[in-house]
Amino acid sequence: MPVSVTRSGTTATITWDAEADDPHRHLAALLDAGDLEALLAVLALGEYDEGAATVEEFERVRLLRAASPVTAALTRRIRDLAVAARDSGVSWSILASALTGDSAQRSTARSTYAAGLRQGAGGAAFTTYSCAADVGDDDGDMTFHADVTAVSPDAARTALTRRLADRGLTARRITLTARGGIQQTEISEDLS
Repeated sequence: MPVSVTRSGTTATITWDAEADDPHRHLAALLDAGDLEALLAVLALGEYDEGAATVEEFERVRLLRAASPVTAALTRRIRDLAVAARDSGVSWSILASALTGDSAQRSTARSTYAAGLRQGAGGAAFTTYSCAADVGDDDGDMTFHADVTAVSPDAARTALTRRLADRGLTARRITLTARGGIQQTEISEDLS
């Protein structure tokens, strides 16, 4: 992301392209409302006794009002990133390390991923696809199987193709079976 922060001593300058980097005006709204300053003040607070407990009541409410929507938005974005990372083949331990700094916290990674699936990407519902890809080379043919959770068959196909490419494989045929409830939908595509 091209948003950049240039720091010089105790001064920082934030630079971004409003069209490319902030098309929904989230950053601009944060700045216009003065909430970026409040958010930074919340981050700068110490632990409870030396931070939140020392802030005057009116200021606490103002900080909460400014920081809460940003916290909710960041939580949604982190969940989206966790789903995208996992669906692109990132392992549970690497995802856990990225989220918590501890690769053993795989249950946290799974919980974040599951919450991302429940919230959906941009309001779209996620579907889990059972994928089968016929791959082959001069040494023979094989079928690669994987479950991919995505917002559409195209997104599932892209994620599967990426996983195959990471292994040096190219699919000749991909079959996606959408799982959910009693009804299953199968989509097949010849790529050769």
